[in-house]
Amino acid sequence: MPAKEVNRDRGFCMPGNVVKKNVLFIENTSDLIGGGQQSLLNLLRFLDRDRFSPMVVFPCDGPFAERILTLGIPVFFSDMNTLKTLNVLRLAQSVRSLIRILRSRKIDLVHTNASRTTWYAGLACRMAGVSLVWHVRIAMRESFYDALLYLLSDRVIAISNAVARRFPYPNSRKKVSVIYNGIDPDEFHLVDASPFRRRFKLDDKFVIGVVGQIHPLKGQVYVIRALKQLSASFPHLHCLIVGSPTAYQRELERMVTDLGLETSVTFTGWQQDVREVMSALDILAVPSHTEGFGRVLIEAMACERPVVAFAVDAVPEIIESGESGLLVPKGDLAGLVTAIRALIENRDLRQRIARNGKERVRRLFDIRENVRRTQQVYDLCKV
Repeated sequence: MPAKEVNRDRGFCMPGNVVKKNVLFIENTSDLIGGGQQSLLNLLRFLDRDRFSPMVVFPCDGPFAERILTLGIPVFFSDMNTLKTLNVLRLAQSVRSLIRILRSRKIDLVHTNASRTTWYAGLACRMAGVSLVWHVRIAMRESFYDALLYLLSDRVIAISNAVARRFPYPNSRKKVSVIYNGIDPDEFHLVDASPFRRRFKLDDKFVIGVVGQIHPLKGQVYVIRALKQLSASFPHLHCLIVGSPTAYQRELERMVTDLGLETSVTFTGWQQDVREVMSALDILAVPSHTEGFGRVLIEAMACERPVVAFAVDAVPEIIESGESGLLVPKGDLAGLVTAIRALIENRDLRQRIARNGKERVRRLFDIRENVRRTQQVYDLCKV
C-alpha cells in the first residue's frame, strides 16, 4: 500500500513579517502511551513559537495526533512500517512521502522521537538537504542501528548520561547533547485523592504504587514479591499497579492469586490524571530493569511522593539515594523489602525525601530549561 500524506492544518498561521525555522517532528505512534510521547507534547507546548514553526508527522491518525491539533500545530500522516518487516519498495515510498513534506513545507530542521522514524527521516533528510536531530530515549544499545542512525543525524539529544553512553564515538562529545526530560513543576502537585481511593477501596490502606507500562522490564513482579514478605507485618499494605492492561498482566494476576494477595493488589488500568494517582500513593516503587530516564520518577517527586527504585541506567542521575529517594541494586528483592519497610516505619524519612525530591525537580527537571537547551541544539544545526 502506498504511503499516505494527509494535511490537516487546523488552526495554524504564520505571520509574514517573522522569520522562523520550520521544524518537522516525526513520531512513530499516534497513541499517548509513553514517556516519550508526553515529553514531545511538553516540548511542543513550550516551544518558542516566535522562533520556530512546529509541524508533526504520524504514521496514522489517533488520540496523540488529535491532541497535537488542539495546540494549533499542523499534522501529517505518512506510513513508517516497523523495521522488522521492512521491504525496499515500502521504504522508498515512505521516504518519498517524507521528502514531499520536507519540500512542500520548506522544512529547515527535522526532529525525530524514535529510532524507527530516524531511519526513514535520515534518508529523506540526506536526499533533501535538511538537518536532522535524533532524540534518543532508550539506554539499551543496538550497535549496528546506533552507528547507522548516528551517521544519518546531524545532532543527537540523549535524555540522560546513561543514554549518551550508547555513542562511544570519537566526536560524540560535540554531537551528543544530554538534555534531561522535563515537566512543569507547577502542574504537578497534590490533589484531593479521596474519590480515587474510594473507587479502589483504599481508604485505610498504606499504598505502594507501580506506575507505567505493564511489562517484564518494568519489574512489577518485585513489588508483588516484596508485598508478600511485608504483608504479615503490615496487614494494611496495598499495592496499586497502574497502566494499560497487557498480556503480561495476566501472568502477574496469576502470581497474585498464587501468593494469596488478591485483596492486597489492584490493577487499575490506565489512569488519565497522574496527579490523582500520585496523590493516592504513599510510596512510588520503580523496580525497572532499565530506564533511559524514568519520567514517572520526577512526576512522583514533583508531587512530593517518596520513591524507591532500582539503581539502573539513568535512575541514579535523577535520585540522590537517601536524600531525594531510596535506591536499591537491580534485582535485589531483600534490599527492596528493606527500603519499603524503612519508608513505612519512618514518617519523618518519607517527608524529608518527599521535600527534597520536589526541590530537586524544580532545580534540574523544569520543562522550560529542557526546551531552552533543545532550542540551542536547533540553533547549532545548519539551515
